[in-house]
Amino acid sequence: MSEPKVTRENEHLEWLNDRLKEEYDRHSRHYYAIKNALIEHGAEVERPTIVCLCGSTRFMDAFRRASLEETLGGKIVLSIGCDLRDSGFETFTQEHLAEIKVELDELHLRKIDLADEVFILNVGGYIGKSTRNELNYAKEKGKRIRFLELPDVYPTLR
Repeated sequence: MSEPKVTRENEHLEWLNDRLKEEYDRHSRHYYAIKNALIEHGAEVERPTIVCLCGSTRFMDAFRRASLEETLGGKIVLSIGCDLRDSGFETFTQEHLAEIKVELDELHLRKIDLADEVFILNVGGYIGKSTRNELNYAKEKGKRIRFLELPDVYPTLR
């Protein structure tokens, strides 16, 4: 994948994305302070938001970081269960790995079914075939969709 061309517009989008994250963090802290006060006074509160992380397994650090940040933000996090690039799969044939990938992709769609929102971990703007399928599925199901990085253009769906 070629390096994205740095332009004034990209820098502006990056700045906006950073401000968006700051606002999200600020409002998230306020939300949980208010929620905790309600709980202390015996009020019924809604269950936490369920977020499903989607992205390429080549960005496992992004999955770990997002899982930590979302969990500390009070969300229930659904994520990938394994990475077929891990050493535990080295003895599997390519055919067997392909079968497992189909099953894991289907399982991830079921996680999206359970989620209130989907967080696309599009590191460097990358959205591969499986992630694009998950994005399309989430869109069809009316899920709220967030991106780690603002895409240059909202990905074409279908």
